[in-house]
Amino acid sequence: MKESVGKLFSFALILLFVALGIVGIVLLILPGLVFQFIAALIAARHFPALAFDMERHTYSHRAMRYSHGFMELDG
Repeated sequence: MKESVGKLFSFALILLFVALGIVGIVLLILPGLVFQFIAALIAARHFPALAFDMERHTYSHRAMRYSHGFMELDG
């Protein structure tokens, strides 16, 4: 039960960050690419193919390594 609530919360965050990223790209007020990247980091936890692709790139690999400890926190 707790895992399904966590997945639902993760997908809600992904949708929120994608929406904020689109708004940021269109309005140029918010840093849209930052929100898109945060959404990709969260999505990589649930989609192994995305995680594999992100691990192959230098910048996203470094960001995934730094955020790994944060993603492992259980509330």
